[in-house]
Amino acid sequence: MPKFRLELTYEESLVEHDGYCSDPGEITNRIKTYVENQPINRSLYKPYLSDDGSVDLVYFDHDRTTGCKNGSGYCGGSGYIKLLRARVCKNTMHELAAEFE
Repeated sequence: MPKFRLELTYEESLVEHDGYCSDPGEITNRIKTYVENQPINRSLYKPYLSDDGSVDLVYFDHDRTTGCKNGSGYCGGSGYIKLLRARVCKNTMHELAAEFE
């Protein structure tokens, strides 16, 4: 297990509906924020790091659009996923030990 991880914070905006795409019911907008962690070798990212461990987002292909998650997409519903923050974190002993449980 690497000692470091890349912590990526995303914002996802979705347009959702009840029923089928051809006959959608109530349409709602939902925004959620979530975090993904990826193990990394810090030496690969060292040139792009600032003193606080943040990573310049320009090095990531991070923003993307999504289609309807409820069905065929006939409704035209869409959303987006945007990378808000990327930073390198050192895994704690507790996190490393949890990998072996």
